[in-house]
Amino acid sequence: MNFLMTITYKDSWANLPSEKRAELVKATVAFHDKYRKTGNLKETLTFANAKLMSIWNVASLEELLSLMGEHPYSYYVDYSSEPFLDHQEVIKLINKYYAPVKKTAKS
Repeated sequence: MNFLMTITYKDSWANLPSEKRAELVKATVAFHDKYRKTGNLKETLTFANAKLMSIWNVASLEELLSLMGEHPYSYYVDYSSEPFLDHQEVIKLINKYYAPVKKTAKS
């Protein structure tokens, strides 16, 4: 399953000493590298409005939540996630669903 994860920084992030933020950023880079190598993390995007978005491919929402519990930022951000299908998956489902309908209509 694909999930779009949105991360918004809490105020507590801004109140951290710069050394602690640097340590967390370094740990987050390592965390992302680990899950890019496994194929779970597909993309990460950073926005100027203190939001991050990432695309994850995992077996279930439970697996995603478990991974987010490991995230170095987990105490300093709010998470939201949305499952989604990529375009090719949608096309496959449309063809699977509508193929029997087309055959019945031609009969």
